[in-house]
Amino acid sequence: MRLVRLVRLFVGECVEKKENLGGSMATILIVEDDADINHLLVKILKKAGYGTCSAYSGTEALLWLERSVPELLILDLMLPGMSGEELIRYIREHFGWEVPILVLSAKQALADKIGTMTDGADDYLTKPFEPEEVLLHVMSLLRRAQAAGRQSAEGDAALRTGQEAVAGGAALRLGQQTVAGGTEQWPGRQTVAGGAGQRPGQQIMAGGAGQWPGQQSGAGGTGLLHCKNLTLDPVAREVTVCGCQLSLTPHEFEILQLLMEHPGKVFSRESLYEQVWQGGYYGEDNTVNVHVSNLRRKIAAKDPGQEYIKTVWGIGFKLAEKR
Repeated sequence: MRLVRLVRLFVGECVEKKENLGGSMATILIVEDDADINHLLVKILKKAGYGTCSAYSGTEALLWLERSVPELLILDLMLPGMSGEELIRYIREHFGWEVPILVLSAKQALADKIGTMTDGADDYLTKPFEPEEVLLHVMSLLRRAQAAGRQSAEGDAALRTGQEAVAGGAALRLGQQTVAGGTEQWPGRQTVAGGAGQRPGQQIMAGGAGQWPGQQSGAGGTGLLHCKNLTLDPVAREVTVCGCQLSLTPHEFEILQLLMEHPGKVFSRESLYEQVWQGGYYGEDNTVNVHVSNLRRKIAAKDPGQEYIKTVWGIGFKLAEKR
C-alpha cells in the first residue's frame, strides 16, 4: 500500500509539473484487441498526463506507425492478423527509430518472455496488472529513452566538432606551397620511397600508407571498432560481420559497443544492466543473459567459426579477442 501511495504521489507531481509548464508529455500507442483493457489503459495513462492512441490489431498498429512515431508502444501479443511478436520483429528490422516497447500479455511462461525480449521488446508485464504497476514500467522506459536521446545528441555534437576540426586541418594542408617535383615537406619530415613523406613519428604501413599513433587498424580515422571479422560503427549504429550487416535491438547494440570499447575489461551483469538500461539491478533479472545470448546467436549465424563474447564464470562477460 505504501508503494501504491508513493506512485500515485509521483504521478500527481508529474501531471502538476506538466500543467504548470504548459508542456505536453509523451504520446503512447496502445495495441490491445480487448476493448475494455484498451480503454482502461487509455484512462490510466491520460490520468497520469500522457497522450494516447489506440489500435486493436497488429495490422492497424502498423498502419498507424507508418504515419507517426510514438514515444512508447504498449503491446499485447495475442492480436488478430499480425501477432505482437511479428510486429516487434517488423519494427526492429524495418523502422529506423528505436521506440521502447512494453509488452503487456497474458502469456506467463518464461519461454514467451525470453522469446519476446529476444525479438526486440524492452520490457514485459503480465496480465492481470495493477494500474500503478503499468505506470512504473512506462515511466522507467521513457526515462531510459530520454537518457539515450541525450547521449545521442551529445555524441552528434562531438562528432560535428571533430568534423570541423578535420576540415580546418585539411584546409591548412591545402595551403601548402607546391614546389618542383612534389609537395613541400613539414620540418623534419622524412622522405620515403616514391617521394612520399610522413609527419614526425608517423608509422610506415604497407604501400607507404600510415596511421596516427593509437588509431585502430582498419578504422581509417572514422572511430570504427573492430574485433576479428566484426565491425561496429558507433555513429551510424551499424554492425557488420564478414561484410554482412546485423539487425540488432538498441540494447544489443549498446552491450556490444560497451564490450568493444573496453576489450580487456570484464563487465558484471550488474554493470552492464546499469550502464545499458540505466536502472537499478536487483540480482535476479535475466535480461542481460537473454540479450547476450541473442547477440551471440546473431553473430554466430554470420561467422560460426569465431567466438566474440566470452563468459567469465562467476563474474560476467568480456570481448573474446583471441582467434
